[in-house]
Amino acid sequence: MNSKKLLASGAIYTVSNIFVKGINFLTIPIFAAIMTQEAFGGFSLYASWVAIFSIVIGLQTNSVINIGKRDYPNEYNRYLNTALSISTIFFVIVFWLIFIFKNYLSIMLNFSPNIILVLFIQSYLSYIFVFINSYFVFEEKPKSYSVVAFIYTLLNVLLSLVLVLNFENDQIVARIYGMFIPSAILAVIFYFTIYSKTRILLEKKFVSEIFILSFPIILHGLGNQILMQLDRIMISSFLGLKANALYSFGYNVALILNVVWSSLNSAWVPWYFEQDRLGNFEKIKEFAKNYIYIFTFITVIFLFVSPEIVQLMGNEIYEKSKNFVPWLIASYFLVFLYSFPVNVEFLKKNTKLIPIGTLLAGISNYFLNLIMIPAYGIMGAAIATLFSYMLLFVFHYILVKVIYKYNDVHFGLLGGSFLFISCNTVLCVYFIENILLRYIFILVYLLLAFIKYKKNEIKGIYN
Repeated sequence: MNSKKLLASGAIYTVSNIFVKGINFLTIPIFAAIMTQEAFGGFSLYASWVAIFSIVIGLQTNSVINIGKRDYPNEYNRYLNTALSISTIFFVIVFWLIFIFKNYLSIMLNFSPNIILVLFIQSYLSYIFVFINSYFVFEEKPKSYSVVAFIYTLLNVLLSLVLVLNFENDQIVARIYGMFIPSAILAVIFYFTIYSKTRILLEKKFVSEIFILSFPIILHGLGNQILMQLDRIMISSFLGLKANALYSFGYNVALILNVVWSSLNSAWVPWYFEQDRLGNFEKIKEFAKNYIYIFTFITVIFLFVSPEIVQLMGNEIYEKSKNFVPWLIASYFLVFLYSFPVNVEFLKKNTKLIPIGTLLAGISNYFLNLIMIPAYGIMGAAIATLFSYMLLFVFHYILVKVIYKYNDVHFGLLGGSFLFISCNTVLCVYFIENILLRYIFILVYLLLAFIKYKKNEIKGIYN
């Protein structure tokens, strides 16, 4: 994959993810309007539990697909089937236990016993959707990834609308099955597609490796959920639900940058693993440098237009969120930076230390929030998040530097790009009400980016 193909794949993943996230975001007010407040809130709670349980119930075996493709190219289909079979067997065991204790869980989670069963099946189906996405990413099939995401999202939304409108007396159940039916159809098709490639469903020699590599990612995923949700919980506790609504809205605006990073990372990771296998280390360094330049440019532009995005996506109630959104954007830039050392840990099959960094970041976020929220309100929570992600980046960078002598990207470039984003974050916050000056900064950076691009084009970097 050359640089143009790499950028093209990243663009396809980005457009696809923004489309999917955009549909989900835009349909929130539609469902809020046609559903009762109780039904809307009930489904939101259901969806939250699905998001949490889906991390555990599939054992995160999708996280090792890239390793199977790199290390066992001649047995890749067997490795893939084994990863899927391990998650399936674990789900069957868990579901059997859920069936036995469904009445107890019904009281605990405040859903009927039948919905409890559906909830855990949906959690696994949601995990299968993640597995499908990972499969297409490492097969380097961005178009297939996009088609599946589009179809699934449209079926989910359209069927949910039809069911909710036709079953007004039980809207929670209608919305639940609107999500469940497309997920089940997609899962059946995927199982047939994967298992039809080879008759070997479970290769014993791969089982222990897959389990050892995947298990820490469960803890990492749960830690990330805690890290993402902790601010909102503590803001609700200290400042009330209205403040939490304001922070949640701003968080969703900043999340746009994370969607862009996730999309570009989907193109970057399989390319990076393949180039490492081929021993093209100088090529990795050159591409990594340009990747950082591109994402830094995207981030700084997003910073200076974020106040207008806040106004576009919300009303005057949420306008105050523009003051702290830049700090959250800077936090997501650190997520981008820490992905470089984390990808090395995956590459070296050393995933056991990944959740430790997440845990440390979560603990630091908790104690920083205890200090910052009472003193500085929502702004304090945003800055606490920034420092927590900074700790996460430093932890992983030191780890791979000490253990693997990591030098794909020099710390000066990583640190310098973050310093650049930090300075522009301060400028953006300071000139938040001065749209003219902010857009002058944008024009300057566009000009500099164009000059940089032309120089690279002359050198032949984009060939």
